[in-house]
Amino acid sequence: MKNIDGILKEEKKDSETKISVHQYTKKPTVDEVSVETNLPTPKDKSQQEKTTATDSFLRHYPTEFISYPKNKQKKWRLFFLIFLLIITLFGSFLFSNYLSLNKSTGGLGLALQKLNLWQQLNKLIGLDTNKLINERDRVNILLLGIGGEGHDGPYLTDTIILASVKPSTSQTAMISIPRDLVIKYNEGYYPRINEIYSLAIKNQAIDPANYTAELIGQAFNQPIDYYAVIDFNGFKNIIDYLDGVEINVENDFTDYQYPTDNHKYQTISFTAGRQTIDGQTALEYARSRHGNNGEGSDFARSRRQQKVIMAVKDKILNFNLLLNPYKLNRVYQMMRQYIKTNIDIDTTFSFYELSRDIDWSGIIQKNIDDGPDGLLVPVITEQGAYVLQPKNSYTDLQSFAQTIFQDNIATSENAIIDLQNGTTVSGLAYTVAQKFKEHGINNVSYHNAAVRDYQQTIIYDLSKGQKEKTKTILQTILPSATITTNNAPINNNSQLPNNVDFVVILGQDVSNLLLN
Repeated sequence: MKNIDGILKEEKKDSETKISVHQYTKKPTVDEVSVETNLPTPKDKSQQEKTTATDSFLRHYPTEFISYPKNKQKKWRLFFLIFLLIITLFGSFLFSNYLSLNKSTGGLGLALQKLNLWQQLNKLIGLDTNKLINERDRVNILLLGIGGEGHDGPYLTDTIILASVKPSTSQTAMISIPRDLVIKYNEGYYPRINEIYSLAIKNQAIDPANYTAELIGQAFNQPIDYYAVIDFNGFKNIIDYLDGVEINVENDFTDYQYPTDNHKYQTISFTAGRQTIDGQTALEYARSRHGNNGEGSDFARSRRQQKVIMAVKDKILNFNLLLNPYKLNRVYQMMRQYIKTNIDIDTTFSFYELSRDIDWSGIIQKNIDDGPDGLLVPVITEQGAYVLQPKNSYTDLQSFAQTIFQDNIATSENAIIDLQNGTTVSGLAYTVAQKFKEHGINNVSYHNAAVRDYQQTIIYDLSKGQKEKTKTILQTILPSATITTNNAPINNNSQLPNNVDFVVILGQDVSNLLLN
């Protein structure tokens, strides 16, 4: 077998006697190809040899590889579009600075907000702004916050938020997931959820963030479409570039055990009230776990993290920022630098288009916790570690995530429920009433039924079709129940509440479901 040096020497020898095939596998440019009748007249022998070689090459070169000048009309059209884009962006930049200097917030400013400049640019450059439409009518985004290099546990996720958008109704929801919740990693191994991303990196997953999104999506039975991972430094720098964010601090609190970069502790304090805070202060506000005055838990921290995210959203969607191409591009470039995400430019525009129709004051913000009405319970493992696990089963977490938008509507319907225990199982009506409340159905009275030998749960719909969303949630919680519009039986010991919308008589099927 020939060694590599021998092969190279032979190729070099061949190149001195004939034209190498490899030289012509490259497509020639227009300058390299000329029509045979226009070949230049050689002035000396060496030039004549070069011309002869070119002439021979052209006669045998496949014509399909020859490039010809593009149509001039297309060039002018492209030039015009680029020129129009530059003028539009430059004009909007100048005008945004004019508005900023004159602090225009009156009728002109409001009218210009209705002029969707970016929508017109989308059409101009051909971006697809329908990427958020799917059969589920729901888009899920996993938001992860990590310490990053230089911090203890750099890839443990301090922040885990499942954000969801419902395009058909422009509703938005955020569910904060506690970092101590255990979920399935593989058969027989249930680590804390905040370890998943770190484990994916340690095990050299091709896309650690996507792998993390898949596992969390499986735990909550929610396909996760997009993810975004940001570290502490990126978080601070983005907020500083935005000149801070405005936060309403609800309670005075002090944290005497806030971690420092050199693995020690420091004391931080916050005073109640609306205030603008910089990146470092925002990070401290979002990370604090040991504050007093009711702010010393992961669940309190989750609420603050959601508040900071909303404040960043408000600043980014600020009118002056959106009309200033330089600032907008700078923010976009910073996000690309500091945030690992699979959200592309098309999807970014789609989210912006959708955000124009969202009532941000009605955003659904939920925490999964271990409170009296919560879905979780604290457990100490055999190794002595503190973790959280579902109070009943992971099905409850999945139902909670699935009905997050329905719950909000059910609350607004304010349906009145009369819940009766039709079995001899003690406490069954109370347990189901708590589940109703977890799903936003709060007007519930419960007691024993007149007859307590029901095998099948029956839902009597007395709302005459006016509380459809509440009925859907009742079906979700009680999947084996029968629904009827007949009149409900009267309990001899008590009267039905006035204007009751649903009477629910629990049967043995519900008891079996809860026991399982």
